[in-house]
Amino acid sequence: MSQLVDYTSLLYQRDGYVVAYCPELNVGSFGEDADAARVSLREAVECFIEGCRELGTLEEVLEEAGYTAAPAPQPRWKHPPLLRAEAMEVLVA
Repeated sequence: MSQLVDYTSLLYQRDGYVVAYCPELNVGSFGEDADAARVSLREAVECFIEGCRELGTLEEVLEEAGYTAAPAPQPRWKHPPLLRAEAMEVLVA
C-alpha cells in the first residue's frame, strides 16, 4: 500500500548553487536554482526512503526521526512540526 511521507525543504545559497536540505531525514541535494534543488531533494528523499524500505528499516527510521503515522483515507507519515528556522551564530575562540 502506498503511503505519503511529509518532509521539510530548507533552501540556501552556497558556492553559486541552491542547496536543499531535509532536516528530519538528514538528506540534502542541490541545483542550479531553487526549482532544480527542490526536484533534486525530492529524488534524494525518495532514494533514501526506498533504501530504508528495502532494508526493512523504514518504520524505525521514521519513528526515530520523530515522524508519526496517520491513518487512512491516505496513510501517511507526518514529520514533527517545524516551529521556526533561525540563523544563529556562536563565537569560536
